[in-house]
Amino acid sequence: MAIFFIPIQSYMLAGIANDRLAAATGFSNFARMLGAALGAAIGVSAWDRWAAEAYVELGSRLNALDMTTIDYLSSIRQLGIEGSGELAVAERLVFAQAYMMATNRFFYAYGVIFALMALVLVVTWVWRPPWERRPALSPHAAKHG
Repeated sequence: MAIFFIPIQSYMLAGIANDRLAAATGFSNFARMLGAALGAAIGVSAWDRWAAEAYVELGSRLNALDMTTIDYLSSIRQLGIEGSGELAVAERLVFAQAYMMATNRFFYAYGVIFALMALVLVVTWVWRPPWERRPALSPHAAKHG
């Protein structure tokens, strides 16, 4: 993410007058922190929801008449775990696999977001490079212009 923060910071502050630079930097840092907090909250909520969906999907495939389920439970019994313990082991496996499926989906989603951010950064730099000379924005220019 540092690939994005430094260029975006320099792009945002390129046209700011020196007397307004401290306030603009503070606002930029505030916006970045707010975006990170919102992104983390949305990401964790999506990850938890995807895990719950995967848990329901995987759990619905386990039933007493399925040969794969019967073979798995008998292999657990061979380890000396019987009764409700074998079902607890199976439930724990489904839970762990559901979160692994959600993690895969999470990283795929954030990979797409990362690619889109890179595209926006490249398009922005091509459209309006930050190293071009632009007149500095000042409070006086807004009043007179």
